[in-house]
Amino acid sequence: MKKLLFVILAWTLGGLGMLIPRKPGLIVFSQARNRYSGNSRALFEWMARNDHQAYWLYARGFTPVELPEASSRFVARAGLAGFLLCARAEFAVISHGGSDFGIFWPLAKRARVIMLWHAIGIKRAGLTDHKATPAGCRERLRETRFYSMCIASSDIDCYNTAAFQGVDVRRVSVTGLPRADVYLHNRESEITHADRFKVLYAPTFRDYDLDRPLFFPFDDLDDAALRGFFAEQPDMEIHLRPHPNDTDSNIQAEQLAAGFPDNIKLLTEKIVGDVDSVLHQYEAIVTDYSSIYMEPLLADVPPIFVNFDLREYLSTRGMAYDYDLVTPGPKVGSTTEMLKALSDARRGAPGWAEHREQVRKMFFTHRDANACSRVFDAMKAL
Repeated sequence: MKKLLFVILAWTLGGLGMLIPRKPGLIVFSQARNRYSGNSRALFEWMARNDHQAYWLYARGFTPVELPEASSRFVARAGLAGFLLCARAEFAVISHGGSDFGIFWPLAKRARVIMLWHAIGIKRAGLTDHKATPAGCRERLRETRFYSMCIASSDIDCYNTAAFQGVDVRRVSVTGLPRADVYLHNRESEITHADRFKVLYAPTFRDYDLDRPLFFPFDDLDDAALRGFFAEQPDMEIHLRPHPNDTDSNIQAEQLAAGFPDNIKLLTEKIVGDVDSVLHQYEAIVTDYSSIYMEPLLADVPPIFVNFDLREYLSTRGMAYDYDLVTPGPKVGSTTEMLKALSDARRGAPGWAEHREQVRKMFFTHRDANACSRVFDAMKAL
């Protein structure tokens, strides 16, 4: 009953919005689950700094960010102002799907919808996900037919983007991703702590049960080995970022941080909501099937991969590209291999330099910090 009322109200608002004329140049952003992150955040803040007509619509429970250039640009979605902005906007910007606008999606999809997505897509998603059902694909295509433009980071990536979104490849603009602008600006402008070698350890979420925790999932793991390693490299700091929905990994991360307080730190979503805001601080990335290592490749930051369940992951979620081709770093399966890879990363992992450059060529047509400008130009050209 609650879902039916939601649908009725959403379509009623959409119908009312048809009576309101659109305002050229007006741009609205929103994200589901009250996120404020990734490409949407980067593009919105760039537009605010450059005095474009951009507004962020937020739901109940969101605390507007104190952003000097955008202090008046955060507007509550559930109100007359939010309704009018959404009804009048020429452009509606999303990063995950129509759910980013909640009950206002029937309003937003009448605008020119710009899908930014939230990362370079090396995993299968949307229509290409192994778990996609015929009904789910039909529902997705009913949504994506309203997308006026998607963006991609490279000429190769644009074809994967078109495939999983279910849009004509001619609607995908190779602009680069706005989050790369943030990474490059921060990497260049912020002072890093040279006295610490900081590593981000960020495994991706699993859709299936595991028989082991996600951090250091090795049979030979023991506290003595880690203590010995940190005694030799006391300035190494590993930041653990568990997925918020992965209870076991959150518990394990807390235990590791408590056991090694000088060298292992928590970086949960509650501590840092948008990992892009701190990604530039790290000199090595440890992950598995996430593309979180991609932007750091622009600064030649070496990645390390823990892929103990590769076969199961490929059969359930799947990868959009050959795994070994797009992962330019060691695949570690033991504590010994992990610690050796971390030591090698401190030296810049020179043995993987050529492979890192190959992946940069695959996924970064542009290696500058001008993606936001290119996205805006592409929007204007629609």
